[in-house]
Amino acid sequence: MYSLGTLTRSSARFRNATERFGDKGVPWAPLQLEEASDESEAITCIGLFEDVRVRRCLWSAEYTADRYIDLLNTYSSHRTMEPSRRDILYEEIRLRINARPQRRIHKHYLNILNIARRAAD
Repeated sequence: MYSLGTLTRSSARFRNATERFGDKGVPWAPLQLEEASDESEAITCIGLFEDVRVRRCLWSAEYTADRYIDLLNTYSSHRTMEPSRRDILYEEIRLRINARPQRRIHKHYLNILNIARRAAD
C-alpha cells in the first residue's frame, strides 16, 4: 500500500501559509492510492461499457521556489486571489523552500485512468 505522503513539518508550514493567505478548506490529509476515487461506478451505471478497469499512477516532480510559484500561477484559485494576498503567500512559500538545504520541494501527483470495453449491443 502506497501513501501519497505524510504530513511533514515543512508541508504543515505550507498548509498554514496557504490557509492564512490562500485557499481554505483544501484537503491536506494524505490519501492511500486505493482511497482515491475513480469513475468506474459511473461508467458501469450508464450501461454503455463493461469490464471497467482502473489504473493509478503515483509520481512526483521536484520544484525550485520560482518553478513552484510558476506552477501555482496556473491554478485558478491563485490566479483569482487578491494580488496583495497572493504576493504575501508566494513570499512565504519562497522563503520556506529556500530555507531547505536543497532549496527544492517535491510535489506528488496521482493520475487515474479508467479503461472500459464498449458493451455488446
